[in-house]
Amino acid sequence: MFDPVIELLASTSRSPGAQACYDLLAVMRTGTFHVVCAPAERDQITCKTTNGKSFDLDRMAELRRQLLMTEVPAELEGETHIQDLLNEFVETFQRLEACGRALSELLAIGHFAYGADDAPQTVFSVSSTAALEEVDGHLQALQMHIQDWQYAISSSRNRHYFLNFYTVRELRYLVKHLPGAADDAEWQLVWPLLRIPCPAAEESAVRSTCMRFRGELQQPLAAAERLRWA
Repeated sequence: MFDPVIELLASTSRSPGAQACYDLLAVMRTGTFHVVCAPAERDQITCKTTNGKSFDLDRMAELRRQLLMTEVPAELEGETHIQDLLNEFVETFQRLEACGRALSELLAIGHFAYGADDAPQTVFSVSSTAALEEVDGHLQALQMHIQDWQYAISSSRNRHYFLNFYTVRELRYLVKHLPGAADDAEWQLVWPLLRIPCPAAEESAVRSTCMRFRGELQQPLAAAERLRWA
């Protein structure tokens, strides 16, 4: 439920700047921020309020711009502490933008736990009333995943030279489809990639090896999935 002052003034016509103040109230009092693993940057950070409003990254950035350029209506200043809420929103949004940048980097470097599925995946959600330290904790976790993944990929490429024939996205693709090597359709998806290091390799022998070790092949994605929520 909104405060009576918000419900009362919601029925009146407002300027864009005044409307931004009411949107701020909705976001910071009843909103939930969602950080989502999605290809489009604007969809990676969203906010949904209890009154049904939804804000994507671009809309929140525009809201911040409007608020910073708007003089707070006199009738709202004393009752709703708009300036305090604005400061909180700016600080929270800055951290969420950093989370979005970290998520984009995780997608770019091909982390197995991020972007493996076609559908958007919610990485975490946080109430707008939560302490900034909670958002900081999520940001630090994402940044740690970047460091750990870069180290793991570098170490693996040094130990297993044949991995250097593939991009990380290709490796993720192989890990996803190799466990289904017994299925002809799945096998046809991976064989063209598998033969790149050794074009003369015998297909039946390679396929037999993949089927024999399919249990081990399923482990990297499962481990990465657990890491995402660590």
